[in-house]
Amino acid sequence: MRFLKASKGIELEDGDALFHFGDRADAFYCIMYGTMTVVMDFAHMAAPTLNEFEEIIKRARVHSSFMNPGGKLDMSTDATYVVRTMKPLEVFGDVGLLHEEQQRTASVMATENTLLMQIDRDTFMALRACNLSRELREKMAFLARVACLDHWEDDAILKLCDRMEKLQHTYNDVIVIEGEPANNFYFVKHGDCRLIKRYTELERDRNQPCIVEISSVCSQHYFGFYEVLLGVTNAVFSVLVSSPSAILYRVDRVDFRQIVLKDVTTEQALRLEVTSLSARADTASVVRDLQKEAKWNQYKQELWARQRAGSNDNSSPDGRGDTDNRRDQALVSNVQWGKTSQIMGGLRNGEDKVSVAIVDLFTNKSVDS
Repeated sequence: MRFLKASKGIELEDGDALFHFGDRADAFYCIMYGTMTVVMDFAHMAAPTLNEFEEIIKRARVHSSFMNPGGKLDMSTDATYVVRTMKPLEVFGDVGLLHEEQQRTASVMATENTLLMQIDRDTFMALRACNLSRELREKMAFLARVACLDHWEDDAILKLCDRMEKLQHTYNDVIVIEGEPANNFYFVKHGDCRLIKRYTELERDRNQPCIVEISSVCSQHYFGFYEVLLGVTNAVFSVLVSSPSAILYRVDRVDFRQIVLKDVTTEQALRLEVTSLSARADTASVVRDLQKEAKWNQYKQELWARQRAGSNDNSSPDGRGDTDNRRDQALVSNVQWGKTSQIMGGLRNGEDKVSVAIVDLFTNKSVDS
């Protein structure tokens, strides 16, 4: 509410520039409606590291008629690259405000009619100081419980905290959609999510969508690292919320590479997880587990049929039928919650999760990542 009272509105049309690289950073912004792009100009920035350059190139498109045949002729001498597209309710501008030189580190342009909420620098810094201590303590306490970061120094933790955006979701919200751009890394602060993958090559035999749950991701764990470490542009898995509610921290993919992967020990730990996840998501492994699941389902049905037949034979007017009914109900419960085949074993808590679920992803509501 304090931010709303201190803000003012700014309207931009398609193609309007809000600010350019090197401009004085004097405000913080939130997109109310419309979309904007973050543009980097290599002609006016310090040379990035090789990893940073490769990451930018993978996510960028060059504004030139050479790289975009049929497009408008680009007469600019700048080497400009779009590295991010921002949507409604996303915030930006804080990096320049917190930078020592207080200069913009990139250019931001509107790609359609856009309304922004603007907060001047002095007001932003004053309001930030009121919220910083509680929010910062909360983030630092969370990161201290993340296994792959437990050796980090405070300065690295603080830098990562500054790039973490808190998100809230509810059951069955789709956080990541398989095949769409994988632009973010996520920590799970509270709740559970599940990684699922569609196997189109198996659908011909089953004559139905084959969408398999590969892993459950619980609190203090994370997802989104798989694509970054393999150099994959689009998401390999879909991620859905499987608990009544979930609180996540989102980190931009570029920030993840520049901050998290600069630590060698953390990168090695994540690469081990990539290897394990690849093995468990392998098509041959999935086929074996689906076959085990089919046998387990057949066994449950046969067990249920035998128990039901025995209950009918033993039922009598003397009241033993009620006991049999209670046994039936207990068996139903065991059958319903019995474990099926296991594609991925336990995470940090060492517990095996129910691993195979045929899910119609297209009936779930979709949430922008």
